[in-house]
Amino acid sequence: LCKRGNYDEAMCLLLQVPDIDRDYFLKCQEQIGEIYQQKINLQGEQLFNKAKLMWAQSPNAAGALEVIDLLEQINISAQCYPLIDSLTKEISVQLQKDKEREWQFKLRQYEDSKAKEQRDFEFRVQQYKHKLAQEEKIYEDNKIREQRDFEYRKLQDKNELALQKEYIEAAKLVAIEYAKNQPQTI
Repeated sequence: LCKRGNYDEAMCLLLQVPDIDRDYFLKCQEQIGEIYQQKINLQGEQLFNKAKLMWAQSPNAAGALEVIDLLEQINISAQCYPLIDSLTKEISVQLQKDKEREWQFKLRQYEDSKAKEQRDFEFRVQQYKHKLAQEEKIYEDNKIREQRDFEYRKLQDKNELALQKEYIEAAKLVAIEYAKNQPQTI
């Protein structure tokens, strides 16, 4: 599915894997992250190439605004993200001739939105780590509970067996005593 560009469908299938087996579940979670990164990289590359083409076609203030709108859509985790700096520098040099103030304002907006996106991304990562830690805690608690339940059932079975032996032994003693008190007939 990834080779055909169906990243969303691939991630959807991986999300359907139940957490019955912890190792497979965690492998699927890692795969989802890798597939999502591939999707981000592809989208980022497409947007970046489109932005470069747009800038080449109209290297002016209006074109720069359209280019920066495209660049804002590129995820900060995309591999092409570092290339954005070189393109924005090229645009800055060209625009210094015309409307410098408008460009700086738009660039500040871009940097603020990317800073916000970075904060949001870090927050989501923290949430994911917290959720994963909670799941691991629940998994460990369930494992301990199951072990305790097993030990308890094992002890119950042992106690029941011992009690059953005591009942048999008591019945045997009663039968022997009864037999001793019976008149002997020859």
